[in-house]
Amino acid sequence: MLITFIFESFSAAFAIFKYKPSKIRTLIILLLMSLAGFQAAEFMVCGTEHFSGMDWARFGYLAITLLPPLGLHLAHEISGKKAGILVKTSYLTCVLFSIYFVFVSRSVFTGENTCRANYSVFNTPNGVATLLYTLYYYGWLFVAVFFCWSQISKMSRENNRGILRIFISRSKKLNEIINSENLRKISALKWLISGYIAFILPTTIVNIINPSTIEGIPSIMCGFAVLMAIVLIGFVAPRTLELKKK
Repeated sequence: MLITFIFESFSAAFAIFKYKPSKIRTLIILLLMSLAGFQAAEFMVCGTEHFSGMDWARFGYLAITLLPPLGLHLAHEISGKKAGILVKTSYLTCVLFSIYFVFVSRSVFTGENTCRANYSVFNTPNGVATLLYTLYYYGWLFVAVFFCWSQISKMSRENNRGILRIFISRSKKLNEIINSENLRKISALKWLISGYIAFILPTTIVNIINPSTIEGIPSIMCGFAVLMAIVLIGFVAPRTLELKKK
């Protein structure tokens, strides 16, 4: 928990000091800080005895609730698309669930079995709210993946038409026809999809192998999400952000 928190926090700080300000940089930093926030909540609940587990559980859920809309927004910014109704709706649902976790009593809570050997369990009451939150979380994650894939397909077709024009005109000036910016966007979106898969797929496999881990999905998913942090700072940022001048 603590090591993951340090890495994600350091990655956010690295992005701040390494790259020029932009919407994409802001979104990457917020994603990294949200991931770090959940790790901090886990550590405070399981690693100390001086803080209220209930308060930190709420904080942890608030942190991870931000992740789906931030990821979808990032995909739009990388693609050069305006944050339209889809992104706005994701933020609206995020706000609604955030209000729920902050103001509804025992919307999320800790218990005697919260801290496990490899993950923690923040309890939520069984019912409609928990089901809706699950749909919210996985729903927006898959929407973001589908959006990335659709934009990759669209930009790839545009570049393929450029290559076709080269053969027709017998021109050798490939870089003048193919949009190099599109190539960077395609690469960044592919890495973003890889980041999503890197924590969704392992979490699903763990849950299938050991169904008892389902109750710890947020913790397990955010544990694997360190791979998303690596993708964001190591592969997406260099392809989408401009370095600060020394």
